[in-house]
Amino acid sequence: FQPVEDAKSKLLDLLSLPPERSIIGHFARFHPMKDQERLVRAVKELLDEGHDVQGLFVGAGHVDGAVRQIAGELGIDSRISTLGVRDDVANLMPGLDVYALPSAWGEAFPLAVGEAMASGIPAVVTDVGDCSWLAGDTGAIVPPRDTDALVVALKGMLDLGEQGRRELGLRARQRVIENFSLQQYVERHTALYEKALAASPPR
Repeated sequence: FQPVEDAKSKLLDLLSLPPERSIIGHFARFHPMKDQERLVRAVKELLDEGHDVQGLFVGAGHVDGAVRQIAGELGIDSRISTLGVRDDVANLMPGLDVYALPSAWGEAFPLAVGEAMASGIPAVVTDVGDCSWLAGDTGAIVPPRDTDALVVALKGMLDLGEQGRRELGLRARQRVIENFSLQQYVERHTALYEKALAASPPR
């Protein structure tokens, strides 16, 4: 996962969207704990306030599931794009303007947020599990089950403009590289094992 210069234009073409539209993405299977319907409602509020946005949901259960249903009920069916399971997520992710994870509970260390950050995309996440630790000061953290706070955070990301989001996204990528890379994972586990071995009594 890394920034790709023309990823946004390719994603706009894939979704048949105009070039000026901002894309708020969520890549995960449908599950009630992820509170994805709240993100649809947040998109509706952003549209009502005049923001030209598109919600994109990628993963199992979205093409004909609750996300599509609530979008229809809110009258924003054309502003919610749903894709099923994809094997090209690393190509799609860098095309987003903002990544959003609105989970109400149940998260541990959400890989999709780290993948978005590694792709240079700033994230808006709820304060659930390790989300706030992962995003740090490179994203926006909001309370779970709080639509108003989610809307404010998303609006803040949109108001940064393309350049502001790019700069924040690059900081997010650097945070992943410095703290959550595979190399860091291996080195920290090695250090932990060495510490445990050093503390164990000799045989």
